[in-house]
Amino acid sequence: MLRPGGTVLIRNAFPGRCERDLRVRYFPETAAGIADYPTVEHVTTAFEAAGFTPVALRSLPQRSAPTLAAFAAGLRRDADSKLRALPDEAWQAGLDRLRRAAAERPEEEAVSWMDLLVLRRD
Repeated sequence: MLRPGGTVLIRNAFPGRCERDLRVRYFPETAAGIADYPTVEHVTTAFEAAGFTPVALRSLPQRSAPTLAAFAAGLRRDADSKLRALPDEAWQAGLDRLRRAAAERPEEEAVSWMDLLVLRRD
């Protein structure tokens, strides 16, 4: 049990706020899976009912690889539930988009933006 004044941090991709996730950028079909996640409002309401107050919601960068090419090279479909759920054609099309972007912008870092929801126990 969390004591009064304790803080809960939830790092996630939330529906309607995931367009800067690398998977969504290059594999847009993955957004459909995120659409089924609880919204920020749903999570906040549930926590408020348990005595928590929302403190902050921020998008934070998550560096997945030094470059898009390195990200593509290390991407494993079977290790990611969102990618694993894609049909073969969508997987290949996304991989092609990612590789083209890596070739066009070889210095670009592979960065996703994820939300951090901060709640404090009253």
